[in-house]
Amino acid sequence: IKKGEIDKAKGFLRKALDVESQNRWAKNILRNLEKKSRKSISGRVFDAKTGEGLGWVNIIVEGTTKGGISGNNGNFLIKEIEKGQYKLRFTRIGYADVIENLIVDSKTEPIFIGMESVPVMIQGITITASPVKEKKEAGQTIITPIELWKLPGSGAELFWGLKSLPGVSGGDIAPIVVRGGNSKENIVLLDGVRLEHPYHLESIGGGIISFFEPSILSNVTFTSGGFGAKYGNGLSSVVDVKTRSPRSSLRGRCSVSLANGYIGVEGSGFSNMNYLLLLRGGTTYLISNLSRSRDEFVIFPQYYDLFSKVTYQYNQFSKLEILGIGNSDVMKPRIDDSHTYLSKSEQKIISVRNRTLYKNGILRARISFVDFGEKEEIEGYYKNDSRDRKLDCEGDFEKKMGLHRIETGGGIEGIFEDMNGEFPDDSLRFLNSQSEIIDFSCNIRENKLFYFIQDEFLIKRRVTLVPGLRIEHITRNRETVVDPRFSLAYLLGRNTTLKLSTGIYHQSPQSTQDLMASNLPSEKAVHYVLGIEKGMKRGRVRLEGFYKTYENLPLKKGNEYVSDGFGYARGVDCLIQLSRGVLNGFFVYSFTDSERREMDADALVTSSYEIPHSFTISVTGDLLPYFSFGVKYRYHTGRFYTPVLCGRYDEANENWVPVFGEMNSARFPSYKRVDVQVSKIVSIRNNGFVLFAECENILGNENVVRYYYSQDFSEKDPLVIMNRTVVVGFMFYF
Repeated sequence: IKKGEIDKAKGFLRKALDVESQNRWAKNILRNLEKKSRKSISGRVFDAKTGEGLGWVNIIVEGTTKGGISGNNGNFLIKEIEKGQYKLRFTRIGYADVIENLIVDSKTEPIFIGMESVPVMIQGITITASPVKEKKEAGQTIITPIELWKLPGSGAELFWGLKSLPGVSGGDIAPIVVRGGNSKENIVLLDGVRLEHPYHLESIGGGIISFFEPSILSNVTFTSGGFGAKYGNGLSSVVDVKTRSPRSSLRGRCSVSLANGYIGVEGSGFSNMNYLLLLRGGTTYLISNLSRSRDEFVIFPQYYDLFSKVTYQYNQFSKLEILGIGNSDVMKPRIDDSHTYLSKSEQKIISVRNRTLYKNGILRARISFVDFGEKEEIEGYYKNDSRDRKLDCEGDFEKKMGLHRIETGGGIEGIFEDMNGEFPDDSLRFLNSQSEIIDFSCNIRENKLFYFIQDEFLIKRRVTLVPGLRIEHITRNRETVVDPRFSLAYLLGRNTTLKLSTGIYHQSPQSTQDLMASNLPSEKAVHYVLGIEKGMKRGRVRLEGFYKTYENLPLKKGNEYVSDGFGYARGVDCLIQLSRGVLNGFFVYSFTDSERREMDADALVTSSYEIPHSFTISVTGDLLPYFSFGVKYRYHTGRFYTPVLCGRYDEANENWVPVFGEMNSARFPSYKRVDVQVSKIVSIRNNGFVLFAECENILGNENVVRYYYSQDFSEKDPLVIMNRTVVVGFMFYF
């Protein structure tokens, strides 16, 4: 029988068997023909980011009983598959499912499957104290989605959850202060796109919530200091947010609470193309009514988010990702009986990224555009119209070569900033009718070019080294900076690791400072981090010490600003995490000592960002199946500020002027807050729902953010953002 007539012969012999089932000769020929028509499927499964082979991956040939499991190196072999078209499903705990369409014929070749790290549901958050990643992710903390829901006081909000970590504080606003650094010194990335405005309602102390809805996240890597060469233009920490890939099966989820709500859907549009779409909105209207503060607003604080992501696997090794985000917010509170304050903003983000896999390597390229606009106004007294746009194009290549993992890349970033408006010369009394109104306008245009390279390699199974180098060039002031960085991890014992990180870091001056001096060189910081971590059967202990020096800080001399400022920050962080039966808890303590000479300071003074002592205690547990509770207490000493001692009447100008005390010689009251949460989780196969209730600041402590003064400065009123707040809601997923 000729090769092309195999199927015809099989049909003939089947008919013969129906007539005479005892014909062994026909049976043997049929088996041989069927064996010739069957083929094997082989290939390799690997981590899409690192290129390392993945073992214990379940492989199912849908529509058949065939399947297999990959070996330790990721290789697999599935024998005796009939010719035809199939769907192969690859699954592994901690990774997103992959479905591969495959035609099995005589020309079938080995296939290579890259899997992305994605824990179940809304994935997890990876927290590192240094950039050194050891084998099997030792030295890292994973916060699962359920733990994020259970964490009291976080409201499933990323930045509020980060405040429970060592060295992180921030009071009752979303921006975080890390180890004595300004919140603007943190690097925030979303799928590689740098975000200068990741928060909603930034006019309230810098923001009250981010637009990172947890259900879209894959993982978040937080580095509190000593981060690697791939990160630039930041002096304190890195919050590297990765969104997850859409699932191929049709799924949905929705959530409603007193504070916000969202609805999302994901699935497959056509072959190898998946999509994810989510719409979220929030307002303080209901909470304000419960707290009887509804008369304080003409327009209650409200925000909206639209998130979309499309992925297209156009061949076995390459994937295209398109990310689109739009968000806006608005509020209009009453200042007094005759004045209101209007604040609104809009932001649009578009990013196109391509990833191509090679043997033991991955090539990534991305182009993105961010457009942020903001408007603030107190009619007749203050007005600010600003717009920030950024166009970014970059690429990087990562390859494993023996014991080395080398990553290198570069790119160019175009920045366009415009600020226009008017403000009173008396910033402490915005509604002073005697204040002079000053017009301002600023336009910034600059390009940044950068290149980085770093090598992570293992020495004698105990020592991991990560040397790196980053070079940046800023066209605005023709400045070139070179930042060497280095990290080391030494495995002292089975579960004990010693870590050391150091490096030089630069960051462009903030835009508000550029209004006064547009050609200041980049600010500079040098990090030194030393820590030890001990893993235990039911917990872990981590202790880290840090020291940072600052140079080139803006300093006012006369009517001009120069880069003669300097400072330091030093301290110790401690984390104790324990688990006992159904109870889980952690204790965090941080000590920080920081001084700076910057802006209007005549000498080295205590930094406004210093939080000398802070600690957090949290306990969560499961009382009944799927029923959980959590209690968290957070305390830190108050921040320093420059007090107004009294007012002095200026007869020449016929107005009151403040008499200031020594810079940063006064301290706000200590911050104290207790949060309580209960939740009920019900899961049925792939469907389920979560009911939750949370009371934030249950004791009603008044945590002061700042003070406002009367016209003659004889009285001051505290500004308190977060009073006792109750949030009730549910989430449903299917």
